[in-house]
Amino acid sequence: MPADRNNQKIAEVLATARHYGNMRFVLFTLYVTITAGLVFSVFGNLFGQQTRWEVFALKGFGVISTAVFIFFDHNINNYLLSLGKYIADRFEGSHYLFIPGYSKGTISYIICTPEALIGLFWLPSFFLGSATFCSN
Repeated sequence: MPADRNNQKIAEVLATARHYGNMRFVLFTLYVTITAGLVFSVFGNLFGQQTRWEVFALKGFGVISTAVFIFFDHNINNYLLSLGKYIADRFEGSHYLFIPGYSKGTISYIICTPEALIGLFWLPSFFLGSATFCSN
């Protein structure tokens, strides 16, 4: 009976790990979609002629959304690492261990690198001036 209970516990832990692993990629897709909409609205004059304050607000939202999504990914990564340690400590000898490179945060770097590069895109855009991108 205890073996069944251990199998049920590890199945729940692995389901949680899968859920948060999938959520990370869903959040990344949402972030890219938001960024594409912001870029199009700021630099493509989606709403016609925009005031400087509107362009400034959209650029600010780009910076803030970048920081928020990097924060989300960082927290998900820490949670998944703690789940991996729980599995390794609790179920020794189990074949349910995470990928060896995962503990180094490889997946987090893969996701956070494009987010950071997009954030680096938004920051200098404040200094380019809104007159360049809209006629107001």
